[in-house]
Amino acid sequence: MALLAAAACFAAFILVRAGLFAPSSMLRWFAALAYGCYQWLAIAAVLGFARRTFAADSPARRYLTDAIFPYYILHQTAIIVIAHQLHDSGLSAGIEASIVILGTALTCVASYEIVRRVAWLRPLFGLRVVPRTLRRVEQQPA
Repeated sequence: MALLAAAACFAAFILVRAGLFAPSSMLRWFAALAYGCYQWLAIAAVLGFARRTFAADSPARRYLTDAIFPYYILHQTAIIVIAHQLHDSGLSAGIEASIVILGTALTCVASYEIVRRVAWLRPLFGLRVVPRTLRRVEQQPA
């Protein structure tokens, strides 16, 4: 329902913005309202699909749940450092953006893999400390 309502609001916004109707202040207000509703309804649709699709627990979900906070901490620093290094590179905006996005993702993945394995780094990134006996059990081959 949220997806259909979002699509309807977006269609109304596009029709008004395309100039199919005589311009008026009331119409601009309606377009702004339709666009705001579209944004909220799109978020509701994504959350609804996520709840329906990812309701069951899995190893991937547990891994990603633990990764959220370290990624959050690391991503902005990675963006700034990579973008600063590319500042006077002369590359096009598209290539620079691609490098920043890919570099940030790789930095977050690599850093999280290090943080989750080094016990004293875990609390610094909001992860619980795993007891030493549990770490030995997790590392044994199956």
